[in-house]
Order: sequence, then C-alpha cells, then structure tokens
Amino acid sequence: MEDRPGIPDTRTVRARLRLPALLFLLASPACKNTEQQQQIEDDARKLTVDSTTDATAPLVDDNCRFRLGWPGEGWKLVGPTEAAALWRDAQAGAIGPGQLGAAVMVQGAPGASLDAYAELVLSNAQLRIAELHVESREPVTFAGEPAVRVSWTGALQGLTRRWITTVFVHDGHGYQVIGWGPSESFDVQQLAPVLGQFSLLEGKVSGPPLVTLPDRDGAGWRLAGGVFESVVSGIRIAPPTGWRVGDPAALAAAGTGAEVGLEAPSVGAHVLLTPQRVDRRAAAAFRSSRLAEAERTLGAKRSGTWTAMMFGVETEFAVFEDSPLEYLVATHVLGDFGIETVVTAPVAGRDVARPSIATALASVTELDVDARAVLRAALESGRDPQRHVGATHALRGGVLRDFDAAIRWTKPAGFWTLRAADDLSTPEEEKLQFSSLDTGLAGRLVTEPRAGGDAAAYHEERVRALGGTSGPKRTVPIANGTADVTTVIHQDGDLRFRTELATVLHRDWAVMLQVSGEAGQVEAAADEVAAIFAGLELTQGFPMTREVNREYIDARLGFAITMPLFDWTYTDRTPPERAAFSAGIVFENGGAKLTLTAIVVGDGVDPDVVRGLAEQAMRSALTKRMGAATEGTATLGGAPARRTTWAAQGKRAEMISAAIGAEVFVLVAEDVEAKDLERFVSSFRLLE
Repeated sequence: MEDRPGIPDTRTVRARLRLPALLFLLASPACKNTEQQQQIEDDARKLTVDSTTDATAPLVDDNCRFRLGWPGEGWKLVGPTEAAALWRDAQAGAIGPGQLGAAVMVQGAPGASLDAYAELVLSNAQLRIAELHVESREPVTFAGEPAVRVSWTGALQGLTRRWITTVFVHDGHGYQVIGWGPSESFDVQQLAPVLGQFSLLEGKVSGPPLVTLPDRDGAGWRLAGGVFESVVSGIRIAPPTGWRVGDPAALAAAGTGAEVGLEAPSVGAHVLLTPQRVDRRAAAAFRSSRLAEAERTLGAKRSGTWTAMMFGVETEFAVFEDSPLEYLVATHVLGDFGIETVVTAPVAGRDVARPSIATALASVTELDVDARAVLRAALESGRDPQRHVGATHALRGGVLRDFDAAIRWTKPAGFWTLRAADDLSTPEEEKLQFSSLDTGLAGRLVTEPRAGGDAAAYHEERVRALGGTSGPKRTVPIANGTADVTTVIHQDGDLRFRTELATVLHRDWAVMLQVSGEAGQVEAAADEVAAIFAGLELTQGFPMTREVNREYIDARLGFAITMPLFDWTYTDRTPPERAAFSAGIVFENGGAKLTLTAIVVGDGVDPDVVRGLAEQAMRSALTKRMGAATEGTATLGGAPARRTTWAAQGKRAEMISAAIGAEVFVLVAEDVEAKDLERFVSSFRLLE
C-alpha cells in the first residue's frame, strides 16, 4: 500500500472462509486418491489457485539484494507480483496462521540516516492508521545492519491490529520488514520465523522496479496507460521513465487535498499537485499565500530557489529544508485554477534527485480544450466511481446512506470528491467530506446521537462552535422537509470566507450539513448550495439487510440474492470485528447449505488477488474432505466467475467466485440441488 505502513490483513479472507474440519472417508478408486493427494500437496505450496510459483520456495530479489526464506509450517511466501497487488510497493511478503502477515518494502533513500528514515516511515503510518499509538521504539541489529524496531497499534478498515516494523538503511535504500497481527496477542516472537529468514545479499542495490497503477476513473479524472488527465484542473501527466502517477485514491484517503501526485521510489522523491479556484488576476497573491503557508507548516524559512520546466514554462520553486527532506514549492494559474506543486526529496540525495525531478516536472502539461471536452463527456456518462463501506454507512453511485441516522444524501450534478471517512483532527464523527471540482465549494456531513434533543439549541451550539460572524437563522428546503440554516462569515485579511451551516434533528439523531468557500464563490454558486441541501433526505429508517419476496438484500455492501422457494432460511454469521469490510451469510435448507462471503477490498489492493486467496483457502479445505476438484467457468452478477466442483460418495460441493469492482464474492454450495444453486447464482445482482 503506497509506501504503505498500514498493510491490509489478507488473513481475514481465510478466516471468513473456514469450514468445519470434518473429514469424509472416500471410497474412491486409487487413481482418484492419487489425484486428490497431488492436489492437496499442490495446494500446500500455492498462494492462489492461479499461482505458478512455489509458496514455500525462498524468494530472492536481485534488484534489492535480499533473500526471504520460508518461515515454516503454516506460512506461505508472497512473491513480488502478488505482493505489489496486495500491499503497494512491497517486494515480497508472507501470510501466516492466525491472521499473521508480513511484507518487505524497499525504496530509495539516498543519504538518509537511520533515524531520519525511521521517522519518515512512522509519519507515513500516521496518515493511514487511525488512532496510531507507538508502544515501543528500540535500536536493534538486523541482517547485519543497525536498525530501529518500532511497534504500534491502530485501526485500519475498522480492524484493530498491532504492527512491528524493523527499519534499516542499506546502500542508499530504506528497508522495512513489517509484520502485523491481532492487537491483543501479536508480538515479535510470532514474527520471529519471518525475521529469521530475511538476509541481505552481496552486490549493488539497484532498487525496486516501478509498478504502474492499473487504469481507473475518478472524480473528474482518468488514469489510462499510466497517463493522468483531469477534466476540471486541466492537469495532464505522462510520467518519464523511473516515475509513475501516485494513487489518487490513496491521496484522498490520506486527506492531502492533492488531486494527483508523482512518485520515483528509486530516488525517494514525491510530487503533489493541488488545484484550487482562484482569480487569474490574483496569481501573485496566490503564490505568496502558498509560500507563507509552507513556511508556517514546515517551521522553516526559504533557503533559496530552483528552476525547472513545468506546464511548458520555466518555473521558479522556493526551497525549504526540514532535514532529512527538502521541499520545493511553486504555483501556476491555469484558467480559473491555481495549482500548488510541492516536491519532497531527501536533502542528502539532492544531486541525484533534482535532475530526475526536473524531468518529471517537464512531463506535467495542460490538457487542451477539445481533449477536456471529450474526457468530460466520457466521465459524465459513467457512474460515480467513488465507494466506501463502513460498519454503519455506505457510499456508492454518489449517494451516502447512513443506516444509524436513517438519512440519505445525494451529491449534486457535476464532479465532486467524496470522502466517507472520519477526519480525526475534528471532534465530530464525520460521515462525509465533499468538495466540488467545478465550483470549489467544500463541505461536510456530520451525524451524532441526540436523543430527545432541542433543535434550536443544537443549531445554536453548532453555529457557536464555528465561530466567526453569524447572521439570522432561517430555513432551507431539503429533500423531504426543511432544515435550520445560518450564514457565518470569517475574515482573514483581504479574504472573506462564507459558510452555510444547516442542522436538523431526526429520530434521536442530529444532522449537520455545511458548505463553505470564498464568499464570492458561495454567492455565485447559490444554485449548487441549494442542491447540496436538497440532497439530504430524512427517511423512516432503512435496514442494512432485509428480505423482500425471498430476496436477501444487503444495502450496505450493495448486493442482493434470491433464495429458492420453500424452506430456505438464512443466518448472518459475520464476526462483529469484521463487519466494517465483510459479510458472511449462510443459507440453509435441511442438509443443504450455501455460504456467501462478501469482502470489501481496500484502496490499492487488487481484488483478483484477494479472490485468489479466498478461493485457495476454500479449495484446500474442500479437497481434503471431498477429493480432487474440477475447474470450470460461470457468471456472477454479470461478471466472469470461476466454478470449482467436488463430488464424493454422493456428496457434492461447488464454489463460484468473482471479483466485481472493489468487492470479492465467494459462494460455496454444499449438497445444494442444481436447480436451487442456479436460482441463487442467476439471481445475484449488484445494487445501484
């Protein structure tokens, strides 16, 4: 995961798919027993069904000059292709018993000291891990190098874990050997099998190969063939050799505010481009304000200037040093947008990094008008791609559903960035942050329990907390009612900011919806402000799951499946600690059983690899019980799927699995009649 200190726990996939360990006596011919035994032996050495490498054979990385041996029984090694698909920027890894995992990450860190690199690793972790708490930090010797070992706890995707990271610097590169497991039990002794199998090899470290992100669409942008294009800001980037476009979803999740970034892991350099609406006549003021903000943020004075080509013009960058990094800051104005560019790179590697950075910046150009029009039409014709699933909310198709507060909010027309996640820097538990790429308006939606509350008192409380100068309270229409709203003005020198703050109480919950921007922007976008409030709908309550006419509907994860008639029933067996990102539903009719597992895949993780892990875990268990498996194909929810079948002594099992968008679905049927299984499979659908 993008210099990812917070690494998804792929063992949760396996935990969700365990079956009872009942072993059936097989009265099969000797040839079938031989085939079954061969599959069992193969499964023990394969990470996924499609793996072509032995997951118990040592991994040797010639570029990064390390070897990772097999940790032993219960562990499987993860090679470079699958490691990068699961944990972006990982070169290798291992998946172990009891939800244990580990990964090896290497990146360029020319001239960086050990302490400085350890600080960088920890600061990156704090961007991804909620409620991160450092438990220990100690010097150690690892792989023959001085190292720092840091242990911390925190939450990722709603799951609390402990991470233990061993960090060291070798031949101009930073290394992390990171392990994770349950927060209540994981310790360095459980990680010892992996640590003991890591060693450095002799020879020059050339650094990890660059892995380009797969094609994808976002809010007003497209990444295709490694080239990034933005409809609204007009930014176009075709990275040179050694550079790649950073993951826009990861930038959004980290709350950077940047639209796009560039990365060069080999030199440890990063570029962030953050657009915001400005008056072209205020270009000088925009530059001075951004440089002043950089000084405040970094606590450092400008130490000089540096020039490079960008957007086709020679551009002056202000240089700030905050060891071990240097920051290069510049601004441009393209049409109605001011674009701030911030480059970070190791101070010690300046002579190597700057020529490479100059080449990368020269690849940043402006998308022409005709190309922007074509891209806009293509993106507007598709469904909003932004999704997020939490324990009590879901965002998809531009609609946020808050099941606790019983509200829905639909974004207005146009391109909006939507972040359904809590901002830990604010005291409220935010359900959504949003911003319009077309008008520059930004806002947030907050819900909080308020049983028996007073609507007027709550509104006054929220206005008072905002500060500034407030106007009189009035009402505005929402989708099916009205809300109280107050205009609040904040003055910062010559800048005047305006916030429209609306509140309403609903079913023992308080809802706050606010939108802000420069005063002129808010006034000019009055229709859009009205649409923001009109998108709020108060409902009489809608359950996360329900049954309607034999159809099981999961409104949170966004799927539905119809049970055959007669005596089929279902039970939700999702462990509470995994409810934020998965579901496990068991349908039963006498001895017939169908288990449906749904998994929400995190940002930067390849759903196909997660599906492969899930398939392999189930395949291994069922092959031991029922004999050799046969492979086939199927369709699930309109997507291609794999069908695996087992049969022994009149018993039959089938597994159908598919990766659809950012979710993985696995259906396992045991002794289900063919017509009933067809009913389940053919009825499966995704919700809008």
